[in-house]
Amino acid sequence: MVRNRRNVALLFAVYFLQGLCFYSPVATLYRLEAGLTLFQTGLLEAISLAAMLLLEIPWGRAADRIGHRRTLVICSTLFALSKVVFWKARAFLDFLAERLILAVALAGLSG
Repeated sequence: MVRNRRNVALLFAVYFLQGLCFYSPVATLYRLEAGLTLFQTGLLEAISLAAMLLLEIPWGRAADRIGHRRTLVICSTLFALSKVVFWKARAFLDFLAERLILAVALAGLSG
């Protein structure tokens, strides 16, 4: 029972920290400052959404095979990695890599 409480506490901590990433308006300004246009920013978001939708079923199957706990750990790590990539991004392809990593992470976390 103690292990279960620890896991639940870790899950809540991860979701709390992920919830602190409410940076969308600031991200747009950050991308504009890096030289992207509003069209490129919208294109990034569209590609991210399409990738997320395409990855839902494969992630569901993967979660069934490797377990939901491992899936949450992998996707939470990818979520954090995407924030580091965003922080270091300077060009369109860098921001695209960040959004694709984030799409993979969010598709896995949603199931």
